[in-house]
Amino acid sequence: MPKKNEKSASRLTYDVSRVSPTNLKPIILTLSERNEVIKSFQPTIPSEKFLSDYERAVRFFVWDAEEIQKVTPSKVRARIKGGIHKNAQQLLNNLLSLELTDHSLLDRHFTSQFLQNRQCVSVNKFISYLTLFMENTEEAVSALEDVQKSGRMPAFAEQCLASSIGYAIQEETGSPPTLTRNGIFSRVLKCALSVGDKEMSRRIGKERRDVMELMRHARVTMTQA
Repeated sequence: MPKKNEKSASRLTYDVSRVSPTNLKPIILTLSERNEVIKSFQPTIPSEKFLSDYERAVRFFVWDAEEIQKVTPSKVRARIKGGIHKNAQQLLNNLLSLELTDHSLLDRHFTSQFLQNRQCVSVNKFISYLTLFMENTEEAVSALEDVQKSGRMPAFAEQCLASSIGYAIQEETGSPPTLTRNGIFSRVLKCALSVGDKEMSRRIGKERRDVMELMRHARVTMTQA
């Protein structure tokens, strides 16, 4: 049997929730960016509906990429180990070191609330809850020790973008996009990645030579929908 501290996965869960995000960064294509998309769609000209869907896909790409950066191992570690766990442990130590007078004074309001049948918590009950919560934070800190601390982040944002672009092309043309290295799907996806990279001030747009893996992922997603 595996030891208790052995983990089955070496990475954290990087899933990003898209529950009606209200902070999507407004992105309006410049004339040159718009022309690049139109050129990439040759030999036909994309509709305004497609251009609108394309713009929306880029907005989500930027949002996804920025959200994922919030859950890198170093940032999760700083929030949980350096913030929550450290401060919760200090609070618990302080509560456990209270003198009887301190304890009684803090519980005076609790007694009043309790007699009025209102929601309240005593010092002892809070210590009990906090002790249980500390077990959660200690388990999380333990898990962080086995998490891969470096390396490339999973390409969830890029994969979502590729799927959105694939759906938009399918709706525009009436058929799934082909997986060719210099086809419409590839050209439009590279345009979208470059626009998103520029919006995030990332200098990797021109380095995206091959998007075949992203296109394959999108096709699998589209066939499973």
